[in-house]
Amino acid sequence: MALRLPFLFVLLWNCPLTAQYSIFYSFVTSEARGTGKTGICSFLSESSVLNPAGIAKIKQASIALESHNYYLVKGLYSSFLSYQKPFKNSGIFGCIGSDGSAEFNDFFTAFAYSRALSQKSHIGMTVNYIHSKRSFSEETNHLAFSLGFQSNLLTNVQVGLVFQNPIQLDQEFQHFNNSIYKIGLCYQLSNFTEINIECHLNNFKTESVHIGFRYAIYKQLEALSGFQTNPVEYGFGLIATINKKCKITSSFENHLLLGWSPSFAIKWILESKS
Repeated sequence: MALRLPFLFVLLWNCPLTAQYSIFYSFVTSEARGTGKTGICSFLSESSVLNPAGIAKIKQASIALESHNYYLVKGLYSSFLSYQKPFKNSGIFGCIGSDGSAEFNDFFTAFAYSRALSQKSHIGMTVNYIHSKRSFSEETNHLAFSLGFQSNLLTNVQVGLVFQNPIQLDQEFQHFNNSIYKIGLCYQLSNFTEINIECHLNNFKTESVHIGFRYAIYKQLEALSGFQTNPVEYGFGLIATINKKCKITSSFENHLLLGWSPSFAIKWILESKS
């Protein structure tokens, strides 16, 4: 295990799509990890945080606690606590979290606001503050932005766009965080089945294709599965509705070289949109 951790950092360091804000590909919900890191245009309410535009469409205020362990490496985690609240034609989202290990760690806070442009289209923006700690350098502070758009083409077809870090505010920060552009389409086959297809681009160069599936086995149990091309990973998971106030998600990703990464989330519903 002691030899595996440095090797893991070297591999993540050179991965072109490693992160939204750090050397890790983080701030991804457990639901998204079970569906090949898709969800920027999903009809699933738990995916709203992946695209700030989706926050205006949520119908319930909630608090969520997420935790993800990288490749079963001891001490290498991503965890965050989030809150989201809907209003009549808008919504807000906020979170705090930590990502990494004692040697490589990012503490981050994020705030997002979303508003409806029409009954079919929504737009949103996220502001991220990141405090980075590296064993080989001084601690640093950064700001990064994300912009999102969602629109319903048909009743069961939705498209989404996300621009991560489109404004290059800090040149040193860009060494780890290029501008990431995501384009996605979601097709809801029925109330029970959903397919998500996304293309993630690094500075307008295609880097990975992501495909995700969601299937409602029962009213209170949903199955997740997905695949991505770079790095090659596949995932699966379950969403269990415990009662009207609580949901639990468990998912697993498998990297062909590094192995399994488990994720867990619990969500508490506070109130519904009036």
